[in-house]
This record gives sequence, C-alpha cells and structure tokens, in this order.
Amino acid sequence: MAGLRRRYGARGLTLLEVLIAIAILGLLIAIAYSAIVQGLRVQSSQEAAVSTQARLRRIAEVFTQEMRSAVLGAVSDEPYESNETAVSFTLLDGGAGYQVIAIDSGANAIEAVTGTPSSPWGAGDQMMVVDAGGTAAIFTLSSQSNLSGGVFRLSPQGGNCFSGMVAFDPDDAANRGALLFRVKTLGLRYDADSETLFMTEGDDDERPLAFDVRGLELSYVYREPDGTLHTFDEPLRVGGHPARNTTFGSAAVELARLQVRLEGTGRAVTGEVARNYVAQVELGSNQTFIIKAVSSCS
Repeated sequence: MAGLRRRYGARGLTLLEVLIAIAILGLLIAIAYSAIVQGLRVQSSQEAAVSTQARLRRIAEVFTQEMRSAVLGAVSDEPYESNETAVSFTLLDGGAGYQVIAIDSGANAIEAVTGTPSSPWGAGDQMMVVDAGGTAAIFTLSSQSNLSGGVFRLSPQGGNCFSGMVAFDPDDAANRGALLFRVKTLGLRYDADSETLFMTEGDDDERPLAFDVRGLELSYVYREPDGTLHTFDEPLRVGGHPARNTTFGSAAVELARLQVRLEGTGRAVTGEVARNYVAQVELGSNQTFIIKAVSSCS
C-alpha cells in the first residue's frame, strides 16, 4: 500500500499548475506577436518612405535634366505661364544659332543667314530670336523666302512679335548681335486637384508625367553680382515677360537656379507616409550673350 501511495503522489501536474503554465505561455506568445507586428509595421513604414523618396527623386530628375539644357538658361510663358506650380523653357532643336542681320518689327519679319541655299527650317517649326539687347521672342514659323546667298526672310504666326527688337546694338561692343535658334518649348505643370504632374512639348496635348504627387512648389532664385540671393515664387518680369537678367531694387540680378520642392505619400500598414524632396537646378549662363526677358508670340 505504501508503494501504491508513492506512485499516485508522483503523478502529473495539478489543474492549477496547468492553467498557470498556459497563462505564462499565452503571455509569451502575446509579447512575441506584438514584437513581430511592431517590427512589420516599422519595416512597412520604412519601405514606403524609401519608395516615396525614390519616386520623388526620379520626378525631380526630369526637371534637372531638362532645365539644365534650357537655351541660355531662360524661362518663358510658353506653353505654360511660369509660376509657383508650372514652368516653361526652350530646348535647342537643331543648330547652335544663326546670325540675324535684320529685324523688321513693322513688317513683322526677320532676316537670318544660314550660309546654305536650302533652309534648315520649315513652316510650323518653333523658333526663338534673341536680339542684340538680350530681348528674346518665341514664335512659330509661318512662312519663309530665300532672298539670296543663304539669307532667308522669316515671317511668324501671330502679329507684332518683334516690337522694339534690334539686330545690332552699336552701344554694346561686347554683344555679338542677334541670333536665331530652332527650339522646342517644354512645359511642366502641377495640378493639385488630381495630384498629377503634366508635361507638354510645343503644341502637343499635355500628358501625365507623374501621379499621386501631393504637392509641388517652384522657387526662382536670383543672384546679385556679389552672391546675394533672392528667392521668389514666380520669375521676375520685364514688360510682363519672365526675366533672366533684370534689377531688384537697385541691384542687378540674374536667374541663377530653380528650386523644386516635391511632396508625396506612400502606403504602409500603419497608413500613409509623407515625404518631401528638394532639388536645385543650376541654370546655364553665357556672359557674352545674355537674355534679359523672353516673350511669346502666337
């Protein structure tokens, strides 16, 4: 009997001990689960942040790559008016610049030298003429005629395109005279309602470049000769047109760079993750041939 009692006394755990063990195991599982879930949330947020930042960087690269190629670093109002949410500029579309020997504002025509019997341009081409004083005008070529010896007379679509412009400036010995470029206009515009960034070239229909852009702000940074910077939410203007070189107060200033600030969001298990990205676009400069302001003629 004594042996039987010893065997019964050594059997298993009591119900209370089992419940305590289950409670401890459940607590450990809950702690582990909470840590795993928290880790997954942190990982999801980090991945969303990295993905959003990379997407904003790629969008900003579109600005930097194209703006660095802007003809003489100037902005314009064609095809979009340049402001806090849109910017327009021109890119070379063939030829490094042809000499302009006459600007007839009364007849609304110019004469340019190609040096070849055939014209490198055609009706419908977009052109930009920069006169001896640094005033620029963008126009669409309507017609042209070969005068002689590779000199062509060009007429634009629209009227009064070259008012006040001169082919030569006898008072500015450093200026090399007026030049003509074949260009293509490029515009980038942000629509806050659809959170979409649009792009268009010339007269083409605009097309979406990026979706789900929460915000876009453009700033125009002007620099004085001593390096002092002034930042504006739209370009300074001369005669109502965007200015590359002008005065602010009593100081001469030049549009030196464009600042692009983008805001975007990414989705994570914890909700939306917002990120900002800021890029600086240095604009090209040519000290022997300076653009003051760019007008658009249509």
